[in-house]
Amino acid sequence: MVGMVTSWQAVVKVDGDWSRDSVFWPDEKSAWEAGKDLQGRWLLVAAHATIEVHRPPNRPSWAEWVKQHGMPPKRVSL
Repeated sequence: MVGMVTSWQAVVKVDGDWSRDSVFWPDEKSAWEAGKDLQGRWLLVAAHATIEVHRPPNRPSWAEWVKQHGMPPKRVSL
């Protein structure tokens, strides 16, 4: 639709089901990188992909996010 805001979400496949969060990226590359990062950190993620959604982005690009916050930790101690 003309004038509709588009953003992208990372989706991950866990235990046969696709899941997503409420993060909306401004471009597909950023969503892809976010999904790739999740798959690298979460043991149960079998695959990742991106989907286009008609919502305003609520994050900057992946590169800008990492520049501002650093890369997410690869492991967490409990």
